[in-house]
Amino acid sequence: MIGAGMGTSGLVGQFAIIDTMGTSSKVLIMILLMHFILPGIISYIVSEWMRKKGIYKIRRYEIIDN
Repeated sequence: MIGAGMGTSGLVGQFAIIDTMGTSSKVLIMILLMHFILPGIISYIVSEWMRKKGIYKIRRYEIIDN
């Protein structure tokens, strides 16, 4: 399998899927949805839940100029 062991090269997985499944619009939509959009939505929901539970707080990091 070409996408196995991709390590930190995250786009190798998407290229392997396109190589394996083809370039139909259905495949490209599935890649966008399952590899980019859904992870972003899930991360946002989990972070908001954790923030409301007090597990972590959103902080503003600034560069202090002396």
